[in-house]
Amino acid sequence: MRVLILATGRTGSTQLMKGIADGLDCNYIAEPWNIDLKGELDQKHQKIDFHNLPEDVVVKVIVNTRQFLGFYLYWTNSPYNTEGLDWLDCSSEAVFWYRFAQRFDKVIMLDRYDTHAKIVSASMAQVYNLWDDKYVYDEKLIPENIHELRIKEEVSSELLKILSWKLKVDITYYEELYDNNQKENYFNLPLDSKRLFDKYLNTKYRYQIR
Repeated sequence: MRVLILATGRTGSTQLMKGIADGLDCNYIAEPWNIDLKGELDQKHQKIDFHNLPEDVVVKVIVNTRQFLGFYLYWTNSPYNTEGLDWLDCSSEAVFWYRFAQRFDKVIMLDRYDTHAKIVSASMAQVYNLWDDKYVYDEKLIPENIHELRIKEEVSSELLKILSWKLKVDITYYEELYDNNQKENYFNLPLDSKRLFDKYLNTKYRYQIR
């Protein structure tokens, strides 16, 4: 089964990705085209292809971030079919994610109602360079340009709403997913809900420490 998580930043998408991959007993790929992760991804992850995805995989992407497709988009005699991957040059991000989503059996969309919390979380993670680990909250580290960052997050949320409408997939919100109440079923996926909650979605695993 192929599962795609389309998310905005700091919404618990990494934990959800890992939990679903664990429950489905398959590989996961986190943000394969995020330009800030260029060079840090496993080679097999960099080889993810628009037309030739693994049969069983969970892929997580963050919308409205700088994406880098150049490692094979402009590769002479590339072994990959790169049709549809040129949205950075001549199309739109929304169109690209819409096309990419067609390759998946299940699409999950994840956002967060509390925009301020997203900004604070991202700022702290950037300062500590801890994007997938616990960090200590410090109000002094909240950036001065928080109003500009709010604009970016609002654009990200609007992009997700457009994709939700076009793909006919409801948006799940962080506050609903990480509310410390185990759900009987998560996204109608064939996995152990208790295990997913206990190991990944329980709020004791929150990154922020106050």
